[in-house]
Amino acid sequence: MNRSFDIDLDYGSYTVLRAKPDSLYEIGHKVAPYLIENLIDIVEEIEALNVCHSQNIRNYVVEMLTRKSFSITDPVDNHRLEVGSTYIFDDFQTIFFFFGQVSRIGIVASDLAAGFPLSTIILFDAKIIIHLSDSFWGLGERHFKSLADHGDGTIYERSADCDICLVTGDPNFAHHAWNELSSLQEIANQGFDRTTSLVVVHEPLGPVNDILGSQFHVLRKLAKAQTPEVNRLGVLAFSSTGTRIDRCLAEKITIFANAHLSPFAAEVKRQAQERPGRTLWISVRTRNRTISAQKDVLAKLIRDYLRHGDDRMVVIDGHSLPFDHDSDAHYIQDINNNIAHDDMIEADHIVAAVKAALPDARIVQFVGRRIHESIAVGRHASLYFCHHGTVQHKLGWFSDVPGLVHCNRDILEILPAHWVQQQSEVAALPTYLPIDLIAEAVQDHEMGELQNHLHHNNYHIEKLDEISNILLNFSKQVE
Repeated sequence: MNRSFDIDLDYGSYTVLRAKPDSLYEIGHKVAPYLIENLIDIVEEIEALNVCHSQNIRNYVVEMLTRKSFSITDPVDNHRLEVGSTYIFDDFQTIFFFFGQVSRIGIVASDLAAGFPLSTIILFDAKIIIHLSDSFWGLGERHFKSLADHGDGTIYERSADCDICLVTGDPNFAHHAWNELSSLQEIANQGFDRTTSLVVVHEPLGPVNDILGSQFHVLRKLAKAQTPEVNRLGVLAFSSTGTRIDRCLAEKITIFANAHLSPFAAEVKRQAQERPGRTLWISVRTRNRTISAQKDVLAKLIRDYLRHGDDRMVVIDGHSLPFDHDSDAHYIQDINNNIAHDDMIEADHIVAAVKAALPDARIVQFVGRRIHESIAVGRHASLYFCHHGTVQHKLGWFSDVPGLVHCNRDILEILPAHWVQQQSEVAALPTYLPIDLIAEAVQDHEMGELQNHLHHNNYHIEKLDEISNILLNFSKQVE
């Protein structure tokens, strides 16, 4: 008979501790003395399970795919415990449950962008939560509330013959490629796709199997809010993510994208191919972390670029719609359509400002096209001038197109260029504008905790003539 146990869903009743793996003794006075030595053993086991078996698959994932479990040592009686059940949340964070003779334990995989390392230990009987990292994206009160809201306070042990089910589909195409497809590709390369089911939430770049040439058994597509329904399928469900786009994955995404271009996108691609060294890709952004007086800034840069060379073309990009936009939930469609609409209006104003001075300017408005089309067409640009973030990644992570990036001072101070390049094997090193040319803008709204964490504050560009010269000199290097 399969076992079960009830979770106390009152997060406030737990003692929540944070300790680096090498400093567990610092919290020794807050846990039972007999536990601390054994907890150190568990942490060492977790560190070994977190080691990458290949570039984008951790050891614990291989264990789950191979034998439907990984093991830890019970800190109370030192017995070896195997995974008995899982629970996956709508952020794809997963609790792996262990049913001991005297202990009920959870090991949590959290933080999609970090490759979902095992990073939290839950001792349900002692009511202690130990975080082994400082990740903003770790297990928290909202996850316990989600368990309560879905009536999932009782955890049932899965049957020995249950299936393994991977959950994938971050709505952000960059995370989907960088983290999810990178791992799924390696899982398929090792043959696990033929024995593993897949639940898909979003496919912003296209169907996973079509892109990867894989054979995952796709059980269903769910809206993100429906993710907890996976826990009722009687499977062991979790998410596997990696941290680097390799050349092979970039090529697969590009091949799929090129095969699914609209006539308009195909024509823009042809025009860019006909102008080697003479096509500037430039982004607009109207939501957050963007330039104040964006229209005036970008219109001047475009005018100067077009005036200083023959037969030049500019493509204005902005928010793009996902491949599966038409099958997304209506509220998600509305969000994406509204963002794209605002970016289109901004782009139209920029085009009008440029053409008032240069009526024959070759400017293509590419805002609101599908994401895969921006990737396929953008790789034929000669250079880009983009906001930091996903609008840059459409070119920067799937091609070696060089470019200039602008952002607020908070981002510039962490010197992000090398980090951005290192996330993709095919990326060129981006050049960020000098920090002394950037000033903070007055925010027109109060930012929340998440926005502050992501540095969403807007900014003002100073010495515009100097920035124009930087762009012109950069363009001469690629022409």
